[in-house]
This record gives sequence, structure tokens and C-alpha cells, in this order.
Amino acid sequence: RYRLNKKIQSIKIGKYPTTTLSSAREKANIFNNMLAEKIDPKEQIQKEDIQKSKTLKEVFNEWSQVFYKNNTSYNLSKRLKTHIISKYEDKHINELAKNDILLILDKLYVEGKLETIKRVFLGLKKMLMYAINKEYIENSNILTLDMKALYGSPKKQNLRAITKEERFKELLLAIENYNGNIFTKVALQISPYLFLRSANIRNLEWSEIDFKNLKIIIPANKMKGGEDFIVPLSESVIKLFEFIKPFSFHNSKYVFPSDISKSKTMSE
Repeated sequence: RYRLNKKIQSIKIGKYPTTTLSSAREKANIFNNMLAEKIDPKEQIQKEDIQKSKTLKEVFNEWSQVFYKNNTSYNLSKRLKTHIISKYEDKHINELAKNDILLILDKLYVEGKLETIKRVFLGLKKMLMYAINKEYIENSNILTLDMKALYGSPKKQNLRAITKEERFKELLLAIENYNGNIFTKVALQISPYLFLRSANIRNLEWSEIDFKNLKIIIPANKMKGGEDFIVPLSESVIKLFEFIKPFSFHNSKYVFPSDISKSKTMSE
């Protein structure tokens, strides 16, 4: 215990026998020298811990490698990177506070993106638990945030399927007559032929298309099942990929890149 600025503070030197008596005396001398210079030992240790700790980006990159191998969901990690890591990548992980996270999640709530909130926070929890187990942080009060209490539960909507032939013809005709973004049009044109979610189509990479053997091979780290997913392709779909190839093959790894940045995928 020590007194500084009329306040009594306490600081742990260590536990015996892990910390020897000579080591404890040495630390006590260091702390006394700090107090003589009006430096708070507790604050100084916290500053040093921050300097030694990893940044959010470093922890995310490390965790991602393990996460992809164990493979829970490719998009979980991607959403976390987009909404949290990109904003605070240089912040030390032990400095990350509830308010930092709530600023992001509140914005998503205003935009009506409740499902995104759920996914982003799930990814964040997994990364923080990884950091705790690696002893990069002792704990995080961010883990006590209750998404249901803060934002409620997202309402599930069952989208009506098109079952009538005439309606399906109308849909295909509407896609054919669409004169907007070329990537959007081709993505819509191929979707009826592929057994893929819209996210898998948007995240499709050129390296995953086997033109010679007429198939798409989506790697295990993008699939919930943890196995490569193979989709056979018809000649008509191959022709659509060949058509769009000049627009993105040489400047993006993605088949359907974003208009804003070729290093990102087309948005939903």
C-alpha cells in the first residue's frame, strides 16, 4: 500500500513463492523511487502493459488463422473486420472499451441491421475469448454486453418462393432487361443456376472457378460444413463468367468486386 495525492492505493508485487523475497524487495524499491518522483506506480504499470500489449489488428490476424482452420463461418470473421477491426485496428486490445463497440453497434441498429449486430458481436466475443486464453488480456467487460437487452431480437422473415412458371419467366426477363451495374446483372443471371447463397456468389473468387472442368470449388474455410463445396457449371454459366472476365479478372481477385474498391466484394 502507498499514499499519493492524499489517496491510499494498493499494488500487487507478486505471490510467494513464485515471486521471491529479493525480487519483491527490488520491485518495492522501484515503486518507492517512482513515488519519490510523484509517479503513480499503478498507473505506470498500466501504461507499460498497454505498450506491451497487442493491437486489435494483430490479435485479429492471429485469431483469424486459427478461426479459419477450425472454420465456423467465413463471414463471421469478415463482418468483424469490416465493422470493428477496420475502425480500431491500431488500438491496443486491453484499451478496447464498451463505448467503442456500442458506437458501432448503435449505428448498425439505426440502419436496421439487427442480424449484422448479432454476427459482429458473436465474432468479437470469439476473438476476445481467444485473447483471454492467450493471456493477452485478463478479461473484458465487453463480454457482459447483452445484445438482446440492448437491441432486441431480429425478426425472421420467410421469403416467398417463386413457384409459378410465368412468375419465374418474368423474373428472368427483368434480369435480362436490367441496365444497371454489370456485376449485379451477371450475378443475378447466374444465381438461378447455382446452389449457392447470395453471400457465396458475392464472395466468389476467380481462383475458385475451374473453367477447364466446368465447376466451382469453394474452399472449406468459407463453408459452415468445414469441407470444400463443389458446384458443377453449365456451358451457359461458363459463358457468363467469360463475358465478365475482362471487367475484373486483371484488377481483382473477386469475380464481382465493389465499385468503390476492387479489393472488396460487391455489397448486398
